[in-house]
Amino acid sequence: MNTKEEQFFKQLKDIFCGARVEGDSGFINLMRIKSSYFNALFNELKKEINIKIANEPSFKEELFDKLYTFFKTYFSDTGSVYFNYTPLKSKVYEKVYTNNEDTMLFWKTHMLHYVKTARIWNNLKISLEINNKDYIFLFDISDLNKQDSAEKNDVIYILDSITDNIVKFNVVYSKRGKTTKLTEIVKKLYKNNIPIGVDQLSGLFMIFEKQNEVDYFINKNANMFLKEQFNMWLKQYVLDVDSIFNRRRLNQLKILHDIAYKIIDFISQFEDELVKIWNKPRFVINSNYIITLDKIYNSDAGAEILEKIINHEKFTEQINEWKKLGFLEDFEKNKLYNTTLMGKELNDEYKFLPLDTKFFDEELKFSIISLFNNLDESLDGWLIHSENYQALKTILPKFNNKIKSIYIDPPYNTGSDSFIYKDKFKHSSWLTMMCDRLELAKELLCDDGVLYSSIDDNEVDYLSILLQKIFGENKVDKMIWKKASEGRWGKMKNVRTFRKDHEYVLVAFKEKEQLNKIIEKPRFLKRYGNPDSDPRGNWMSGTISRKESASNPNHPNFYTVTSPSGKKFTRQWDVPKEEFDKLNREKRIYWGPTGENVPRIKVFENEYREITPYSVLIDKGSNTEAKEEFINILGKEYEKIVHILNPKPSKLISTLLQLSTNKDSIIVDFFAGSGTTAHAIMALNKKDNGNRKFLLVEMAEYFEDIILPRIKKLAFSLNWKKGKPEDYDGNGIFIKYFQLEQYEQTLQKVVYREGDPFLDIESSDIYCQYIFLKDQKLLDAIDINYEENRIKVDFSKLYSNVDIGETLSYLLGKKIKRVDSSYVIFTDGEQINYYSLDFKVIKPLIWW
Repeated sequence: MNTKEEQFFKQLKDIFCGARVEGDSGFINLMRIKSSYFNALFNELKKEINIKIANEPSFKEELFDKLYTFFKTYFSDTGSVYFNYTPLKSKVYEKVYTNNEDTMLFWKTHMLHYVKTARIWNNLKISLEINNKDYIFLFDISDLNKQDSAEKNDVIYILDSITDNIVKFNVVYSKRGKTTKLTEIVKKLYKNNIPIGVDQLSGLFMIFEKQNEVDYFINKNANMFLKEQFNMWLKQYVLDVDSIFNRRRLNQLKILHDIAYKIIDFISQFEDELVKIWNKPRFVINSNYIITLDKIYNSDAGAEILEKIINHEKFTEQINEWKKLGFLEDFEKNKLYNTTLMGKELNDEYKFLPLDTKFFDEELKFSIISLFNNLDESLDGWLIHSENYQALKTILPKFNNKIKSIYIDPPYNTGSDSFIYKDKFKHSSWLTMMCDRLELAKELLCDDGVLYSSIDDNEVDYLSILLQKIFGENKVDKMIWKKASEGRWGKMKNVRTFRKDHEYVLVAFKEKEQLNKIIEKPRFLKRYGNPDSDPRGNWMSGTISRKESASNPNHPNFYTVTSPSGKKFTRQWDVPKEEFDKLNREKRIYWGPTGENVPRIKVFENEYREITPYSVLIDKGSNTEAKEEFINILGKEYEKIVHILNPKPSKLISTLLQLSTNKDSIIVDFFAGSGTTAHAIMALNKKDNGNRKFLLVEMAEYFEDIILPRIKKLAFSLNWKKGKPEDYDGNGIFIKYFQLEQYEQTLQKVVYREGDPFLDIESSDIYCQYIFLKDQKLLDAIDINYEENRIKVDFSKLYSNVDIGETLSYLLGKKIKRVDSSYVIFTDGEQINYYSLDFKVIKPLIWW
């Protein structure tokens, strides 16, 4: 082959198969599949080109040069299809204008699904000059263990050797929170006459980590995107003003066009397949329930089930968890109940103890949940351990148009966020990640639903425009939250302009732009008094009418009132006449010291009342209070991680949710973090005797170590100090928690055949065949009886502990009434038996 041909086919293989990610088994399987199909395509494509070019041999060099130039523009190192290499000289354009909008928000990756950020580890050599002497720092990755890529694996550095001016580090994954011993390494380097400081060494480690971060994307419609781009590229780049046209030249360009289209058709098959896998319904796995003892005991037959629980062989493990969480020093069965005149009831110290069904067998687990005649209605919430796009896509059929409010605290894209997402997104990647999730969030909201998103200055402008794009220009508002505590006054040495004492809460309304009144004590700058010795305490007076000159005689609240002294006042009032008379009877109207002044309303110092919400949130908790709240609940040992999580105060979220929910609303948070939203809802329910439900999604490993313990602790008591409960005044709960099958798990398990992918190699257009029609995908776990249209599923071949009832609930968009180990009954009366499943029902889960 000649140079241009070699260059093109090498590039095509590289961009088609993408980068190799060692230890990332799901993506390794994908690369293997793509390599297999590429090898099958390679010979067919060469034959096709040779046939096309047979009559134009002189065009061959230019053909491969143009193909190389075009395709390198649109493929990343990971094989993603988008605007990857776009210098001005490449003349790359995008259609952004439409007749429907006079302004457009455009970003480079808008046509993509953001999948994840991964690290492609390679050995690295860094040269550094210290005190006019050159040193070489080597990073060796040979000891890196393979690890599940769903985690954001932190690495640590172990000093291996020092030879003259060469320093070698072994790079390994951190286990159990271990960190690099920076100070110890620096001391050893100094002993070997290498004068490097801790900050400088940390900088070298940062260089090693940052150069390995890679974003993975999937193009939503690669075929349309690439063909549209090729057409514009062909016109703008090839057909420039200096081109000379004749029949032969036009034929050459048609060859270029046809070959490019065939390559695009084939490449797009893989992107389309990845889109299908990305959007496929997910299996629910490893599900369990957390339920407080009062919820069990207060159910029919609950006392009997409670006896089975406390006498179960695994109950000791549950007691050990209660001790670990600080609920009690020991559990005494004879103290479980108190006997009163009303009969037997649970001891206050025990009634809010949260039981976790993970400690017990399936039989007892189903005995507990069978106590509830309508399971989904009885639940107080759902906790989902999953990447959030896949979770939102999964729950959408069931919760579409049913969510009253959504609160999220997404990564702020500051470069210091320790989220599972890339620490420093470029704006385009960040917008791509947010856009897909916000579009799904809007579908979840009911017509009067509201979405709140915390954000700071770094991305507030982009997020505001994005929300307007999704919800509408007039559907987005902004609140300011004062996040700094009063103790931050004074000089801050590292701040050159303004001290950032605030963040924003963007508010998006789906249809109705309406909020509840805020319920709180009034805040006045003037002092309260009690001139009439009102037994309700100190008060201030506020206006309740307009001046006579400003009143509208035609207004429905235009009427006359009479003071105790007999003086009449005719004007426009703030309340109807009936309400004024009621306030007057309740002695909430103040007529002045002599009883003849213009009436004013009494506002009591210690009385909550409805107030119109304001756009500046002051005294709604601070960052410092949020961290103290977190540590008080979970204990001092969590001090380090609280600075990574940066939780919001529950008071802030409670305030927001009180504005936009009813007592029976469902609230979603798909960036759950440490679980503060659930905390806020539990506190709000306790305060107003509400029954709000929450659905939280979090992908991080601390789901098990932080969110679940926090929820359990708050169920037992809402008041904690240094990891210890101050009382037993909790809020009984019944919640379900589970994991979802993840994209990479599907990639790891999916089966695609090796070798020839084509259904009909003699076809005139093999590039447009659906090449995955013969593949098993996840069918290996299925025994199919085609005659009876029935299937038998061996769940163990897919995932251990599949919750098929919950899986079907989301797949079909139906609420669960009752569930057992062999069947599920939905609230519409439909019953599905697991061992006689209709293939058409379960097909989207296993073959697409």
